[in-house]
Amino acid sequence: MLQPEVIKDFSGGANLRGQPLAMADNDLLACENMYPVAAGYLIGRGGQTEYNSTQIDSNPIKGLYRFYKQNGLGITLATSGTQVWRGNDTTGVFSSIDTGYTSGQRFSFTTWTAKDKVYWTNNAQVIKSYDGTTVATLGGSPPVSKQIEMYQERLYALLDNGVRFTDLAVDNVWQGTALLNISDNRGGVGKFLKAANRVLIAGKTTGLWRLEGSPLLGNVFIEYSKVGCIAPETADIVTIVSNGQVVPVGVAFLSTDGVYITDGYEVRLISEKIDPLFSGFFRGAVGKYYPKRRQYWLTFDPSGGANSQTWIA
Repeated sequence: MLQPEVIKDFSGGANLRGQPLAMADNDLLACENMYPVAAGYLIGRGGQTEYNSTQIDSNPIKGLYRFYKQNGLGITLATSGTQVWRGNDTTGVFSSIDTGYTSGQRFSFTTWTAKDKVYWTNNAQVIKSYDGTTVATLGGSPPVSKQIEMYQERLYALLDNGVRFTDLAVDNVWQGTALLNISDNRGGVGKFLKAANRVLIAGKTTGLWRLEGSPLLGNVFIEYSKVGCIAPETADIVTIVSNGQVVPVGVAFLSTDGVYITDGYEVRLISEKIDPLFSGFFRGAVGKYYPKRRQYWLTFDPSGGANSQTWIA
């Protein structure tokens, strides 16, 4: 007599390759509105709470960032239209804190905890800072840049084929003639700039670069992979908790054939089981690492329209 078999392990997640012999015992043919956790069982996606009940303005949100002050105060920042907005976590009301930006631009943010400031850039206007009270344009002729990152007590700003940087421990002195070169002969352009695993990583459409050398003797970016990033908003830092501290260990990002993770030295594909999804180049995709659940979330649209699907790793 046949006995029912209880399946408890779904940790393999969805496998869309369509090959029965390639399916593992813990794989799923499909999985919607649920996700597997490390222990193997499935969890429903859960609910959500609305932050604000009315639109910020008539334009779509192009940037969203949570800035934490040294005293623990959390500040929600959003960009929409020509303005940067600050949200009130109690009422959900957003107030404009700065204006004059080019509408439709994506924003990049970074926090410099020692200075108790957040910095942002949008590839159209120069870098600005905010201390929770005042928005200020940086001194020292800051560049118009695509992304910004704080690394080892300097600000670094990404351009198409180079990286600008400040003097040590200051945000208002930019080396006017010093440009860290990331140009190549394949026509690549800069897409992301992230610090993880104690290394600064620059992602281009044609490959990955890491910063090497000494600030005193001279730094240089070295290309270490031909795997490129096609969607800058998918690049996000992956973290772990070690000895009670949150440690950035890598960067996840979308390439032409799937989602990869890099630690600044090696690159690994993490989306093998959903390869059939990547039939096109989703340059408008958005990705975010969710540290509480140790998951990377990618939202995209297979037809190239507005993002309408979300995949979780």
